[in-house]
Amino acid sequence: MRALAIVCFVLAASWSLAATPSGQVIPDLRIDSDQNHLADDLEKMISTLIDEGKNTEQVAILALLHTQPSSIETEAVRALGGTITHRFKHALFGFAGTVPAENIRELAQRLSGRLCVLEIDGPMEMHVDTTMKQVRARPYVWDETNGYGIDGDPDIVIAIMDSGIDNTHTDLSDKVVFWHDFTDEGYADPVDYLGHGTAVSGIVCGTGEALGAGPFEEVTMTCSYFWPYGPSRLEMFDFEIPVMGSGTVTVNLVWNGSDMAAIDFGDSVGNMEGQIWSGSQPLVHTWNIDQPGFHKFQTDCDINLMASTFSGLLTRPQDTPDDGFNLFQGMAPQCRLAGVKIFNNIGTFGPSASWAVAGYDSLAAINSDFGIMVANLSGGYNGALNLTLRTAAEGLLDAGTVVVGAAGNSLPYSIGDPGLAPGMITTGASEDLNALTLYTNRGPASSGKPDVLAPGGSFHPSLHTGAGTIVCDSNFSDGSNITGSPNMSDRQANDYQEGWVGTSFAAPHVSGLAALIIDAMQSEGHVWGYTREEALFVKNIILMTSTETNKPRSGNAGYDPVLNRGGHDQNEGYGRINADAAIGAILNNPLDRGEANWAMTFGDSRYARKCWATSLEGLPGPVVVNLDVPAGLDADLYLYTPDYTHGVPILVASSTNPNLGSMEELTIEVEPGIEYFLTVKHISGAGEATLSVAWPSVVSVSPMPGTHIVGNHPNPFNPRTTIEFMVAERQSVQISIFDVAGREVAVLFDGELEPGLQNMIWDGNDSRGRAVASGPYFVRLSHGVEVESRKIT
Repeated sequence: MRALAIVCFVLAASWSLAATPSGQVIPDLRIDSDQNHLADDLEKMISTLIDEGKNTEQVAILALLHTQPSSIETEAVRALGGTITHRFKHALFGFAGTVPAENIRELAQRLSGRLCVLEIDGPMEMHVDTTMKQVRARPYVWDETNGYGIDGDPDIVIAIMDSGIDNTHTDLSDKVVFWHDFTDEGYADPVDYLGHGTAVSGIVCGTGEALGAGPFEEVTMTCSYFWPYGPSRLEMFDFEIPVMGSGTVTVNLVWNGSDMAAIDFGDSVGNMEGQIWSGSQPLVHTWNIDQPGFHKFQTDCDINLMASTFSGLLTRPQDTPDDGFNLFQGMAPQCRLAGVKIFNNIGTFGPSASWAVAGYDSLAAINSDFGIMVANLSGGYNGALNLTLRTAAEGLLDAGTVVVGAAGNSLPYSIGDPGLAPGMITTGASEDLNALTLYTNRGPASSGKPDVLAPGGSFHPSLHTGAGTIVCDSNFSDGSNITGSPNMSDRQANDYQEGWVGTSFAAPHVSGLAALIIDAMQSEGHVWGYTREEALFVKNIILMTSTETNKPRSGNAGYDPVLNRGGHDQNEGYGRINADAAIGAILNNPLDRGEANWAMTFGDSRYARKCWATSLEGLPGPVVVNLDVPAGLDADLYLYTPDYTHGVPILVASSTNPNLGSMEELTIEVEPGIEYFLTVKHISGAGEATLSVAWPSVVSVSPMPGTHIVGNHPNPFNPRTTIEFMVAERQSVQISIFDVAGREVAVLFDGELEPGLQNMIWDGNDSRGRAVASGPYFVRLSHGVEVESRKIT
């Protein structure tokens, strides 16, 4: 089992402001407590180096600026004996470089007025079965006949900011449309010697072609394990193999650091029934399975030796998933990839914060050229807080890319950067029974993080399940010398690896789901415009359709969640993602005037439906929503509208009777031009609920005569909205924006128009191009002596 963790450190509070190129203000928590433009940890490092007489030692820094970098910074750094390695101009303004310790304070003074903060350019760390069924990406989502027919689109590209991508793996072949290595290794073509990025890529959009699925098909997976802790019994595998019929299981074991190794094997109920030892390699054992059940085996090394490294090849029958879908496909198997390498191959990962910032900055400049609509970073800064990294993530979001990150794996520490970027979808991990994992980072308090959970594997497997995630394994070290390194290579090309654990492998589930939502939007005629509003809309949908686990944290960590009906908590966020509900929110038929009914089945099993959703549109007026809940089921009703500030949905109304079999009812005033989403969320129990929606008073409404405002969408908005209005005949019209005090803010159009439906976009700026404050405004349509106003937010 591999555990990939980020170590975070909690620091003390203060606020600082920095601007991305789009003007989005990013708050900072506890980085520069005395507001002298030097991060507190950088000041401590400088003082230590000077005290040790290392005045001239070059320190790697990140500089976050309020304005675009220019020759001013270049000249200042050079004059102080330093160098600049990267300049950031797209996702944020700033640079990375090195400066002698004794001159860093002087640099901050020379850049006064342009500088937000100087920070340490420190190392980052990586934060990966049946997980698709847990998030219900099939069959409801992928299947064209019985589901929505949404499985991604080759024109939707997902950036993998990681250790690289192995595009020689069959499941990822021909998927990489963009590649750049920002590390000191500078590979010109896609590679991934660590395997982490390849594992993430397979979860996002692997095709599953290498292994497929079928009755008792031979499925081959590898596992490497290193035991450095002295004389002890080593269990490399402690795995219960689910077999639904009969077949053959083979374990092929090689090792180093030990003279002997053993394989223990068990019967269909997990009782150990035999053991074989050998001092020669490989050690192979085959046993026939003639009875369905969970067959256990484990491997051991000589207890008298200090360390041992194993590589095991497991071949076993794979039962067909009960929905008939390929077990190994990623969330969005038709999408393609952009490889952004920000971790090098030596294990220490170098000064990778600047590499990550450079990656975000580059993607913000070229995302529309390559169709990059989603970016996944399954890693984080191990110094916990880094404003430059956070600002870069938010800047890529401003450029119209959905940004997804991992929460980290070092409970009880708080989430670090870039996971604290407000608009990022920061993802914790759920385990095999869909409870919050022991290792997932949480908070800090009032951070609004994490946002959601997704399957990430468990250190504490429950019942008869493997502990880790099954992922694509890199081919780049196939067949290498097994005695040469503690990190054993995989055993053959195009295989899969078991036992990967971490929020690293939860985040790509969310990235794949984001791509599926975009695919669903495009199937409805939407053309992705690379705006912040679109990216935050996707985040809203994911959060609105997530469900809390309502289960104690795995590993007896003392966390017993209190149901936060429809809202957020700092442990689980909005809860575990539900792909079928998220896509349903886009594709379920909008509710028309009259009445609509749906039946939906919920259950307590790991793979049962947990949420159902639809958009809610119709005539203005009261809407009555009834949920008929059978005995033995508790389900709740929630009504949301999207938020376009940080993508955190607004809960408008809810019906949450706590008892089994209790009917839920909402009466809602629907306002024209506002987006509503109705969700039904499973709380406990099982059964089929029926949802009905009706407007009690159906009034025949004819279109308004003459020139008039139709509405605006989205509303609320930030910062852009489209204003629609009807022109009855060729005439002169003026479209203006006013504030609540009656002051004219901007004139969007003043001239003659042809008859028909027209639209104008307001970008949230006044007549001088300055962003206006959030709040209510009025759009005014003037034509002749007629004036009409409509409130917008």
